[in-house]
Amino acid sequence: MAEKQSNLGIIAILVGLALLIGAANALYVVRIDQFAIVLEFGKPVRVVDEPGVYVRIPFVQNVQLLDKRIIAWDDQAQEVLTADKKRIYISSFARWRIGDPLKFYTAVRDETVAQMNLDKIIGEDVREVVSKHILDALVRDTDRKLTYTEVNKGTQRTEAETDTKGGRSVIVKAIRERSITELSETFGISLIDVNIKQLNYTERAQEATIRQMISEREKVAARYEAEGQKQAQDIGGRQKEEVLGLQATAIRESLALQGAARAEATEIKAAAFGLDPDFFSFVQTLDLYEKALTQNTELVLNTDMPLLQLLDANAPLTGKMKKNDLAVDELLKKLTPVEPLLLEESTITP
Repeated sequence: MAEKQSNLGIIAILVGLALLIGAANALYVVRIDQFAIVLEFGKPVRVVDEPGVYVRIPFVQNVQLLDKRIIAWDDQAQEVLTADKKRIYISSFARWRIGDPLKFYTAVRDETVAQMNLDKIIGEDVREVVSKHILDALVRDTDRKLTYTEVNKGTQRTEAETDTKGGRSVIVKAIRERSITELSETFGISLIDVNIKQLNYTERAQEATIRQMISEREKVAARYEAEGQKQAQDIGGRQKEEVLGLQATAIRESLALQGAARAEATEIKAAAFGLDPDFFSFVQTLDLYEKALTQNTELVLNTDMPLLQLLDANAPLTGKMKKNDLAVDELLKKLTPVEPLLLEESTITP
C-alpha cells in the first residue's frame, strides 16, 4: 500500500511538472519592436503586432517573431552601360521594413531570403533606370542644362548643352517607384528609401578617360602655347617697329640738325667771306691742302697751276694774301717739298 502511494506521488509530481512546462510553453512575449506570426500546425493563422504577453495552444501552435525595425540593404557594385555609352560601376543602398508580416512570412519566411530578393529586384531596377540616362545626370542633382566647353581644331571653341533630365534625384525616384510596388505586393516589404551609394568608371573606361583627359589637356596646353608664341611674335614685331621708328626719327632729326648747322655755317661763312673774296679763296685753298696733302700723298703737277701757287715761294700773292701771312707760313712748314715723279697709273695729271 505504501509503495502504491509512493508511485502515485511520483506520477502527480510528473503531471505537475508537465502542466508547468505546458503552461510555460503556452505563454509568449512580443516586444515593441517585433511582429508575432501564430502558426497552427505550420500554417499562419494570425498576426500579433502589439507588445505584451500572449497565450498559445501548446504543441498545436507555434510563434514566429519578425523584426519591426528598419533594416538596411546594401548592393554590390555592378557594371552598367549608360545612355551615352559610358561603362561604370555603380552601387546602391536601401532601407526597408516589413509592411505586411503575414504576406512577408508567406513569401520569404525570414530576413535573409528577403535580402536576396532585394538584391534581385532593386539591382535590376538600378541597371534598367541608369542605362536610360547619361553619366552627367548621375553625377548632378539639378534640372539645369549642363554647359561645357570643348576644344576643337586650333583655337576654336564650341559650347555644348546636355539635358540631364533632372539629375540624380529623378533617377533615384524612378528606381524607387519601380521597386516599391513589386516589393510591397509580392513580399510585403515597405521600401522606405533607395539611393546611389557610389559610382565609378570601369578599369578600361578609367584608362580611356584618363587618356582622353590627358589628350584634351595637351590640346589646351598646345593652344595656349601657340597663342603665347603668337603674342610673343606680335610683341617682338611691335618692339622692332618701335625701335626702327625711333632710330629713323633720331636719324631724321640728326640729319635735319646737321643740315641746319651746315646751312647756318655756310651762311656765316658766306657772310664772313663775302667781305673779302680773296681771303675766302685763300682759306679754301688751305683747307684743300690740309685734307688732300697728307703724309702719303703723291702728286705730279705743274708748279704753275693755280692750286700750287701758295706752295711756290716765288709766286706773287694777290690782294691781302701776302707771303709773310702767318697761315701760309705755318702751312709751308708742315708740307714737305714734292719731288717730280714719272707718270704712273696712280698719278694725277693736269
